[in-house]
Amino acid sequence: MITLNDASTYKISDYLMFKEEDLKGTEYGGEIDFPNGYGLSIVKHQGSYGGTMGLYEIMLTGANHEPIEYPEITYPNDTVQGYLTVENVNDIINKVAGLPQI
Repeated sequence: MITLNDASTYKISDYLMFKEEDLKGTEYGGEIDFPNGYGLSIVKHQGSYGGTMGLYEIMLTGANHEPIEYPEITYPNDTVQGYLTVENVNDIINKVAGLPQI
C-alpha cells in the first residue's frame, strides 16, 4: 500500500507559507508518479483548499504531467480535490495506483 509517506517532497514557496502561528512549519508539498502514467500532487499551504484547517489538497496529472479530472478522485469538472485528511489522501493514492494505464 502506497501512502503519503512515499511521496517525493519539495519546499513550498515562501509566499504560500502559513501566516497563522499554530500552522507555521506544517506546510507540505509532495508528488507521486505512478507506474500507470498518472501523477498526484499533494499540498498543504496558505492557498490550498483546506490548508488553513490543517487539511490537504490533491491534483491529479496525466500524460506530460498535465492536470486532469477523474471521477471519485477530483471534484467534478476540476483537476483538484481539497479539504482532505491524511486518511483521505492515502485512499486517493491507492485509487490512483489502481487506475488503468494511460
